[in-house]
Amino acid sequence: PTRMPGVKAAGVCLACSLVCHEGHEVFELYTKRDFRCDCGNSRFDGARCRLYPDKAPENEGNSYNHNFLGNYCTCDRPYPDPEQQDESMMEEAMLQCILCEDWFHE
Repeated sequence: PTRMPGVKAAGVCLACSLVCHEGHEVFELYTKRDFRCDCGNSRFDGARCRLYPDKAPENEGNSYNHNFLGNYCTCDRPYPDPEQQDESMMEEAMLQCILCEDWFHE
């Protein structure tokens, strides 16, 4: 996923993160079932994928939760949280639910 103001939540594959999105703020979400790469589709406002330029305009089967905006858990905060002052919370592990695939504080 990428975090850019005014841009819809989107997810890209590892190959596109390295080739098409080098230098962008990209964060890894790890396992997301039934998800297809959005690089070059309508979520990127005309930017084309350099690896596979003829993609469908939208991946209708994709589901986007708050993880795709860089937020996690029921607290809906980024991880690591730049506003967190407590050192123990900054090093706290996150665990991924195998059902909903969201991430939660341990």
